[in-house]
Amino acid sequence: MRNRRNANSSTRTVGLLLVLFAVLVTVLYSGAYLRMHSRPAAPIHAYMPQAKVPILMYHSIAEPGKDLSVSTKDFEEQLKWLAENGFTPITLGQLERYWDGSYEVDGKPVVITFDDGYLDNYTDAYPVLLKYHDPATIFIITDSIKRKNHMSWDQMKEMHAHGIEFGSHMVYHSNFLHTALDQISWELTASKRALEKGLGSPVTTFCYPGGGLIPEASRLVHDAGYTIAVTTQDEWADQSQDRLLLSRVRVVGGMKLDEFARRLQAPLQQ
Repeated sequence: MRNRRNANSSTRTVGLLLVLFAVLVTVLYSGAYLRMHSRPAAPIHAYMPQAKVPILMYHSIAEPGKDLSVSTKDFEEQLKWLAENGFTPITLGQLERYWDGSYEVDGKPVVITFDDGYLDNYTDAYPVLLKYHDPATIFIITDSIKRKNHMSWDQMKEMHAHGIEFGSHMVYHSNFLHTALDQISWELTASKRALEKGLGSPVTTFCYPGGGLIPEASRLVHDAGYTIAVTTQDEWADQSQDRLLLSRVRVVGGMKLDEFARRLQAPLQQ
């Protein structure tokens, strides 16, 4: 009799354990199912920067718009078109970080640059850049800062505090093709040093005056401490290019908006 009771008790215990195990399995499975199906898994993908980026080349922003001078009206229409068509302006320095994968851009990147540092870059271009919250890179001829038709240090400092990047355009705008190597090296170093002292921040961007290039160009620029530089070659910049010999898209006075748009809709043919 006692053996039968013990057997019945063991049977109930085993049965209870089986029920508890079944409940536990059901709970675990339900939790896993809910975790898998309650929300879609976030896609996993690597950040891939756009290989080709337009770097716009401006000089003066003033009336009337012709040759190297773009009218203020046309300049504003161009910035408005960029904003309405998904472009996000960045500086040349930010482009370097973008291509390195350390700076992400919401939209299609575009770089706005100005050569020479004319006064109208402050009086005419700067208010439009502020209106559209667009940064830009301006290449300065350091010997011209003291001239009346070029920007002053105070104006440059104000712009720099609002996201405008400044790079070197040599001391005397010396074209590499017509300048001795030792003079080139001195101007590269002296202009960089002057801008860094005047602005209180590193200067790593450069623009070749007149687009003049010699076989030693990128080496000389590199040795002076610059990490990214632009030419006047009229093409979209490509990530595969030498970072010290990047192309730009030339914007001239009188250019119709549809022509500007065409040049920004696809990389220019090589």
